[in-house]
Amino acid sequence: MPTYETPADLIARLPKGPNPRWATYTPTTKAMSTELWDQWRVPLLRLLADTDPPSDGDARIVLGVMCRFVGWVIPLYQYQELTEMFAIERIEEYLSYRAKSLSGDTHSHDRSRLMRCHRVLRGEPATTRRKARAPGADPYPYSEIEALLEAAAGSADLTRVLAVALTTGQSCTDAIGRSLPTHGEFAAAVQHLGHHGIRIHTQALDGGVLTDSDWALARRAAQRVDLDLASARLRMTWLLPVVNQRAPLAQIVSEHRVSRRDLDNAMGHFPTPDADVRALLRG
Repeated sequence: MPTYETPADLIARLPKGPNPRWATYTPTTKAMSTELWDQWRVPLLRLLADTDPPSDGDARIVLGVMCRFVGWVIPLYQYQELTEMFAIERIEEYLSYRAKSLSGDTHSHDRSRLMRCHRVLRGEPATTRRKARAPGADPYPYSEIEALLEAAAGSADLTRVLAVALTTGQSCTDAIGRSLPTHGEFAAAVQHLGHHGIRIHTQALDGGVLTDSDWALARRAAQRVDLDLASARLRMTWLLPVVNQRAPLAQIVSEHRVSRRDLDNAMGHFPTPDADVRALLRG
């Protein structure tokens, strides 16, 4: 295996710093010929460093994609500049050429990695940052949940709607046809929100499923105490304690069927960690 001389400043910018593997990395001859690698090795490594890969593994994957692309484009176009090679037209042409041999996910990931290079060569940030989302709907505060629970003591319909919403996060049309929780499950969900000693309508949770009429009548019962039932607010009321559990996030997502959108909405209600914490989490 050949060992290459690599500028020290370049090696220092690659993940894991002066990793000896970068001095011996060689793409497969199927991806790029030895002659092309000898010629383009340092420019490609510099471009890789400019894309700021988050890890050593990611860097090696991106470099492999870059080598396959450059190994395809140079024999066709004899380009001498990276900016010419990584033009959007060439990237799209390459991906079209490779479409039949790549799965959908691989095709999408390769495009994302090549576009990192395209943006860097245009002087733009390597990755496009998602715009910060506004927080999702506000949860019901303690006082409003208390008022709804008191109203539910005299309304079987409102009891059933709150029972489903606070135990599963589902309400409105999403909850129609869902099995009603038991009295104990509803009481546990309410206590989890910090409410104790509430009265629960005794006949409301005798089995069955939630119906259209339950939701309509429950809204009327809530309006009698000057509150409105909003499905987004009910879900957020259920969601925040769920994602704030002391458990691995993967476990929470799996057990409670929490979506990416749920997480985005919930995170807006938590304090933003400062820069050093974000860097630690990213690492």
